[in-house]
Amino acid sequence: MVSRVDATMRPSISWLVVALAVFSGNLVLQASPRLPSMYVAVVVGSMGILSWVSQRWIDDAFRARIVAMAGLAMLGYAVAAMAGAHVMSARLPLALEGRDFLVEGRVTGLPVRNHDSVGFVFDIERNLDANAFQGNVRVAWFGPVQAPPACSRWQLLLRLKRPRGLANPGGADAERMAVVRGIDAVGYVRDGPLNRKLGTMRCVDGIREAIGQTVAERLGGRHAARLVLALAVGDTRGLGEDDWHLARVTGTSHLVAISGLHTGMAALLAAWFAGLAWRAWPTLGLYLPRQVAQAMGAVVLVLPYCMLAGSGLPAVRSTIMVCIVAFAHARRRHVAPSHVLAMALAAIVLVDPMAPLAAGFWLSFAGVALLVGMLGAGRRGVRAWFAQLLRMQVLMTLALMPLSVAFFGQWSLVGLLANMVVAPFVSVVVVPLTLAGALMLHGVEAAATPVLQLAAFGMDAIWWVLKAFARVPHGQWLLAGSGPAMVALGMAGALWCCTPCGWPRRWLGLLPLAAVVWPPVDRPVEGAARAWAWDVGQGLSVLVQTRSHAVLVDAGPRSRSGYDLGAAVVVPALRASGVQTLDLLVLSHGDIDHAGGEASVAMAYPAARRMSGEPRRTRRGADACVESRWTWDGVQFHVWPASASGPANDRSCVLLVTTDAGRLLLPGDAGKAVEPALAKKVGAGPPTVLVAGHHGSASATSEGFLRALEPTHAIVSAGWRNRFGHPHRDVVARLQRHAVDMSNTASDGAVGIHLPAGRPPVIEMRWRRDVRHWWRE
Repeated sequence: MVSRVDATMRPSISWLVVALAVFSGNLVLQASPRLPSMYVAVVVGSMGILSWVSQRWIDDAFRARIVAMAGLAMLGYAVAAMAGAHVMSARLPLALEGRDFLVEGRVTGLPVRNHDSVGFVFDIERNLDANAFQGNVRVAWFGPVQAPPACSRWQLLLRLKRPRGLANPGGADAERMAVVRGIDAVGYVRDGPLNRKLGTMRCVDGIREAIGQTVAERLGGRHAARLVLALAVGDTRGLGEDDWHLARVTGTSHLVAISGLHTGMAALLAAWFAGLAWRAWPTLGLYLPRQVAQAMGAVVLVLPYCMLAGSGLPAVRSTIMVCIVAFAHARRRHVAPSHVLAMALAAIVLVDPMAPLAAGFWLSFAGVALLVGMLGAGRRGVRAWFAQLLRMQVLMTLALMPLSVAFFGQWSLVGLLANMVVAPFVSVVVVPLTLAGALMLHGVEAAATPVLQLAAFGMDAIWWVLKAFARVPHGQWLLAGSGPAMVALGMAGALWCCTPCGWPRRWLGLLPLAAVVWPPVDRPVEGAARAWAWDVGQGLSVLVQTRSHAVLVDAGPRSRSGYDLGAAVVVPALRASGVQTLDLLVLSHGDIDHAGGEASVAMAYPAARRMSGEPRRTRRGADACVESRWTWDGVQFHVWPASASGPANDRSCVLLVTTDAGRLLLPGDAGKAVEPALAKKVGAGPPTVLVAGHHGSASATSEGFLRALEPTHAIVSAGWRNRFGHPHRDVVARLQRHAVDMSNTASDGAVGIHLPAGRPPVIEMRWRRDVRHWWRE
């Protein structure tokens, strides 16, 4: 007969093991290309619970632990799978895309003023028409409209579609971030009399906005006011791209907004003041023990501070850890820092299973885990303290480098010194002053302004110091992104380097770090070429690489609001492809959907030569496109203007890339009027890959052009659900009649083309189809 093993006879499973087991199950789901069915998720979850319960009846302690860990991993997988299924099912149904919705709801979060619109998240509470849909939608309200206040309720006429981002190597994944932020649809507000305000509710975001407005009024228009707002209520709307660039270059982005470090410092200050009060008035101890008062003080301050910060993941993680420590402290119990971190990890992964998809999750937990691992008894004294601080900072800089490269494609070398100088000052001086000033706004208003001005003065000084660090040559390294295996290997190498003195061959840890900094790049062989048509929406950008050279044709679009696809997509994709030196930038013509990202590409690759079919319309001055031929690494290049006169599209600079067994033709936006001349100049030759002119418009890719070239593959660079209807159905029909294999960046993502030596061209990668993630459509 099987009997339950006495619990006192078995070692308990630590919180660290529990958290890691649940976390591992979550990671298995996040790495899956597709979600399992709800039936599979329920079965796996039930098996996990049964495994956890059954381990109590297993005699062997080791086997019992294995069974328990497997059960927890299955439970973590099942919870994440169910959450993922809920997120995907909550999205706008496909059948309702592109329709207008008359709805009622409220504004959540803080609205953001852009160049020509106001962006905000709207929680749809009620449909006023036949379209049944409720959820969180991110919308833009174009025109000179006043930003709707946070927590205000509105009736709005919205046009919505499902969240969909661009699919490229490198750069941000908008669909993944929609999952993290709980966005079910995106769209814009339609103009008309139906849009009206219904009222304003009281909520945390409204309090954040009110405090922010008061702080901004007290500090005037000085630059540091925006930084103090970020520290006071997590309002980063006032920070410009220059501010974020400076923070990235110096590795101090975590100091610009409310982070876990700031939340922890707030809790320490509250506990210190509570202890000071109990020491000043000992009789208070008759009513409440000092330890309990300190714990309560920390929790009472840190909870509202976290909510005022916008409940960002690092702040939530720190708040959970503070609450756990405070509870243990109040009960006079000691809890190991590693167990505190493990409890926070388990709580976040179970409550918000989509959190591991955010970069902040990894950086926050990895940073704290490293610090916890280095905590321990050491020698006392200023020199010992400084040595420990330096060692911790070196470890953090090295160990977090693989994560920084993987998520952002960059690493700040000066961040080591910048954080040593700036981080203690921000945490110990600026954050307490900011908190004190914000609290004084309600009750001691006369003293609030000087305190806030002191905090602003401190941030001004910090910004001056960071600008000095940013001027250090080669302080920021822009690197190709790394995969999960390389990230894990790099972090293991960093930990090996920073082991205690006497550890054997610590220098070996530099090898995996070097592999992260200089990853192997798959370059074409002599006589071959590889090309990428990036997914830049309604625009064009194509990279052509030989063994030792790189050419970029067009730099992607820039929207009216100033959103630059050159900076957001093209440059990160170039870095991810291992392009360290760009030899030539060809701007086919001056339209903004082709040359909009020119400035960003030129800034990232200043040595690149530039030429254009319309040099006068370029922002930085390019050479005129004149007919020329050259050979790089056994691959022939030929450029010429499609026409010397006529419309801008017909003056496009054309590029023809030829190997011994294939060709790649990029005609820009050249139309039917000049296609006969193009076909004559290109002539008959090996199998051809054609980048369809003018994004697949009916004004290009004529029947005669296809008959003359006889392409085997065609690539259309167009935006998803674009308003022009590209590619035109007539063009698609013509390509089908000629048996041309068509790829569309709108549906396929970035398209990789290989022109191998001695063999016909092939489409070797369609990023959206071949690099699958369960959240990507």
